[in-house]
Amino acid sequence: MLPLAQIPEAIAITATAANDTGIDAAALAKSANGNPVMLLAMAAVALLGGKKVWEVLKQRQEQAHEAKMAQIEAGKSVHAECQAKQNALQQQVEAMARVVQSLEERAKAAEGRAAEVVQRAEARVGELEAKVGQVQQQVTAAAAKAKKAEKAAKAKAKADAKPAG
Repeated sequence: MLPLAQIPEAIAITATAANDTGIDAAALAKSANGNPVMLLAMAAVALLGGKKVWEVLKQRQEQAHEAKMAQIEAGKSVHAECQAKQNALQQQVEAMARVVQSLEERAKAAEGRAAEVVQRAEARVGELEAKVGQVQQQVTAAAAKAKKAEKAAKAKAKADAKPAG
């Protein structure tokens, strides 16, 4: 089979051969690349159909080429759509990553503040426990004083209740 790159050259050679009514066998042989079947086919086309056959073959080749190019362009269009969607998704992922990063930073800051609050609360609890201890000692001392005062009042009431005599 004739390589695609050599088809236009073969068309030009056979068209020239048919137009001149003199077939250039050397040009045909060169286009056939040493393939005897291709040489015979090209010679037959040049002798029998000439320019008309080559025009039909050329038109078919151009149509096939245009169809292939349209398919490639459609593929590029689909690829461009996919690329655009991928870019949009990538931007969304980056935006989410920024939000997650922000949330992580805020969580770390909140964790630091919470640790400070807990430390202050623990210190305050220690202070309050010390004050409660002091108040308990004061209540115990006041209760002891009250018992002494009550005993003293009872003793005095007993002494006052006895007649002097």
